[in-house]
Amino acid sequence: MILLQHGIELAIVVLLAIVIAIVFHEVAHALVAKWNGDLTAQYARRITLNPVRHFDLTGFVMLALVGFGWAKPVPVNIDNFNNRRRGTILVSLAGIKINLILAFLSAFFLVIIERFSGIGGVRVSGVNYYHLYAVIHFVRGIPNHLIGTSQVIAYVFGVFFFVLLNINVMLALFNLLPLFPLDGHRLLEATLGSYNRVVKFLRDWGMAILLGLVGLNILLWIIADTTGNGFIMNFSPLAAYMHFVGGAISQSFLNLFRLIFGLPPLWIF
Repeated sequence: MILLQHGIELAIVVLLAIVIAIVFHEVAHALVAKWNGDLTAQYARRITLNPVRHFDLTGFVMLALVGFGWAKPVPVNIDNFNNRRRGTILVSLAGIKINLILAFLSAFFLVIIERFSGIGGVRVSGVNYYHLYAVIHFVRGIPNHLIGTSQVIAYVFGVFFFVLLNINVMLALFNLLPLFPLDGHRLLEATLGSYNRVVKFLRDWGMAILLGLVGLNILLWIIADTTGNGFIMNFSPLAAYMHFVGGAISQSFLNLFRLIFGLPPLWIF
């Protein structure tokens, strides 16, 4: 390994990918809310790519360390929608859709880099495409087998799109969970109605369930990282969800472009 000073160069690349995923997610919410008649987000100056407007320190740290996080929620007043039910569904789906679009584009550029740079598939510290439990593993250095500035630059861009792919998939899947205050709960409420028993339960207990799931994931990740026993992550519902569902999405995007550009598909489960 050619260790970079404090891994600062790759750390910046990783943080940039995280910021892009978060900001585009929130801007998508704000724009679709505006298109459906609610100007609350516009008045709050949230239709902007300025990350400071969307920044939430706790959510950012969580996303960077364990892949599950959030930004400052975009203010939305559903009473202003031209069609309340349709507007709620479209706004709730907006962030998820933009994250999947960004993931799709990231897979395209990642395969382009692999196809034409000669550096091979991007792997960082043994981490596969679908796996993002600790972004800190990405900043340890650049492999010393890379030759010349062009390959190093290609590797750095590969890491960027690698992280951008995985962060966007995980952000989309995390927000699909039907737990308050995530987008998935708003979708469920708009579909079943606010007085549905399941909806009410997930609204009342959603935050507690969510914190429990995230807390369990963090605990198991610490144990797995300390002991070197990755199998223990199988006991985390969130990790299993991200591994199998997120892995299937990432793998499908990558293999589509690998086949298009004449590369063999990857089977990473």
